[in-house]
Order: sequence, then C-alpha cells, then structure tokens
Amino acid sequence: GCCSLLPGAIAGVREAVGPTAIAFVDGHLDFYDGNTSDTGEAADMDLAILTGWGPTGVVDSGDGEPLVEPADVVVIGYRDEEETTRLGAVDPAAVAPEMLLVHARDVLANGAAPTGEVATRWLESRAKPIWLHLDLDVLDEEEFPAVTYPRGSGLSWDDVLALAGPFLASPRLVGIDVADFNADRDDDGLHARRAVDALCVLLGR
Repeated sequence: GCCSLLPGAIAGVREAVGPTAIAFVDGHLDFYDGNTSDTGEAADMDLAILTGWGPTGVVDSGDGEPLVEPADVVVIGYRDEEETTRLGAVDPAAVAPEMLLVHARDVLANGAAPTGEVATRWLESRAKPIWLHLDLDVLDEEEFPAVTYPRGSGLSWDDVLALAGPFLASPRLVGIDVADFNADRDDDGLHARRAVDALCVLLGR
C-alpha cells in the first residue's frame, strides 16, 4: 500500500475510538499540498491532510476539524528537507511547532531504541489511542531499495525493529499500517520476505 491509505484509515479509527495520536515513521515529511507537490500524489500529502494543511477540497471536506491534532503527532526518520525546501512545501516546524519532529540523523545519533522509547512516552502522555504508520522508505536504500522513492542516510532493519518495538508494546496502540513496498523493485522476492520477517518479529513481541 502507499501512504494515501493513511487518512482513510485514521478517519475510520477516529470514528471508532475517538481522537488518535500518530507515530509517523517515514523517510519523508509528506507535508505537501496540491500546489507544492511535484507529483500530485496523495502519498506526498498524507500528513498534511491529516493535520489540516493539505490541499483545499480535501482538508475542508469533513467537519472542519483536522483528523489528527498536530500536537498528537511524532514524525520519525524523515530526511527530505532539502527537497521540501526546494519545492516550497510548508514547513511543519513553522506552522505546527507542537508536532514532534525527529530527523533520521538524530535517530542514528541517539539510538533507535531510546528514540522509540522517548517518542512512545511522549505520545502516551497525550492520553489517546496510538496508531503506528510505518513507511518502509524510512530504511536506507542500501538496506531496502524496494520502495517508490529510495534514498540514502536512512535506518537499518535493526534500527526499525528497535524503534518500533516500544510502540508495539504500548497498551495504547490500536493499529499499524505498513506502506510503500514496491514489488516492481523486488524481482526475486527477497525484500518482500525480509519485510514479512521483520513484521513477524514486531507483531510477535
């Protein structure tokens, strides 16, 4: 699946259990709108749509409230700030400073497990259900090239397992989505098997 599934998933979760906090583990900020995205893909805009900063005609089609309050979001693992600046995307740090942003280099510098533990406690303090969004492009392209927009300077599989573990262990976790496995970049199925093996480890904890 691609990240465009996330607004629909969260709308359903919000209807079922109420306002929800999100751990957004992704190699991209996904904070474009209809003007700044150079692809026009909803997968470029999912976090912006969720928090009310997406394209007109989408974010204003509901009840007027964002699907997720920016203060209930932690973004971990992004590394596309040069591209977003070049394209003129809205900077979430400027318009939604209450959102917690953790760059991939900070995860690598501080350790994936401690980062996951701190982020999990931070979201648990919101006293809301938690949803984990895991975009596989958070992984370094050498580790997992089978994504739509691979890039370097990302996380390893060990990092992802250590980072996601605390979220999976949280009693507040209500669901998880996994996005952006691109089978066209996985001719022999090796990367699909690696992704499934990692999910088995996470979900078996």
